[in-house]
Amino acid sequence: ETRSESQVNQLSSAQPLSNAGNNNGILVQDSFLRLPCRSDASSKSSTIERITDAINDDQVCISYGALQGTELSSFCIYDKAIIAGYKNGTLRIFNLESGALLDNVKPHKEAVTSIHVYQDIVITTSLDRTMKLYDLVHHTTKMVIVDQEIFTSCLFKDILYLGTKRGLIFRLNVKKMKQISHPFCVCLKTVNTIQVIEEKGSVLMFIAAEDSVVSIRDGTTGSLLQVFTELSNARCIVFLGHLISSPRICAGFKDKMLAIGLPGSSLNAITKLHSVSCMIVQKGILFAASQDHKIFMYDEKTIDLLNNPMEVNGEIKKMAVWGKVLVVATTTSGITYLDIPKIVVDRWINKED
Repeated sequence: ETRSESQVNQLSSAQPLSNAGNNNGILVQDSFLRLPCRSDASSKSSTIERITDAINDDQVCISYGALQGTELSSFCIYDKAIIAGYKNGTLRIFNLESGALLDNVKPHKEAVTSIHVYQDIVITTSLDRTMKLYDLVHHTTKMVIVDQEIFTSCLFKDILYLGTKRGLIFRLNVKKMKQISHPFCVCLKTVNTIQVIEEKGSVLMFIAAEDSVVSIRDGTTGSLLQVFTELSNARCIVFLGHLISSPRICAGFKDKMLAIGLPGSSLNAITKLHSVSCMIVQKGILFAASQDHKIFMYDEKTIDLLNNPMEVNGEIKKMAVWGKVLVVATTTSGITYLDIPKIVVDRWINKED
């Protein structure tokens, strides 16, 4: 049964539980809502401004999705759609190929901090201390109330790891909709990034936090395993795979980027002197976005620069690869498509051959 708008608003305004009232700090609402659909092509809200600017002789940038009065904060590619989240709590869905607006809802009261897709469920997290789970098959919505402002998250298999602005990490089994044990504290301030990998049968969490060093924790127990004393106040981290049988990570800072092996390994650290706002690794290529709106592409193993930096308008919040296109979310220009340089595409083709 579809709920009325007043019922939707009532559920959306539910207050988070305190730790005193709920030992685990998470409450899963049993009530469901229908996700409203506003895909009417004649609707004024469906009008998309597409801007094509020549960046250089062989680079064309197409941007859309900017929302007046707020900034884009996160996005996720799902099938042939882009799901974009904004700082005012809005969620918009666009056709990935045409840029047409398919849906426009406001599920959160504050910034959408991350978006994931688990099977046919879209998961959004927010600074309003809630998560929303949208079942795209059954057209229902479930709300999870968390006792903290969710700043970052990482989905690994069935487990969603939630990092908060007060240094806690929660773990939620998305398949069972059940919290895994109690949250654990990793720092006194904001958890900036969580990366989860499986290494020799063990689940490891790599955590970057404000005013703290990068640490490795057991993904099952939360126990502290190692710390990177060289990596303090990292904004973001990515896993670089193995080199000489040793795992490596890359950390981004306000003034540099540092690729390094595990503490005690014989691998030399490699430093690049530019700021980093976000990073991704795709098919052996490290994409690093700087605070001055540039995108660098490096060989994942050697950290050799492969291209002249590409520039976009606005601070880069997130990147994803779609075929031969780099999809970039910026605070001011919305969603931007950039053709990936030929030198990178050729490397991918050679690997496939």
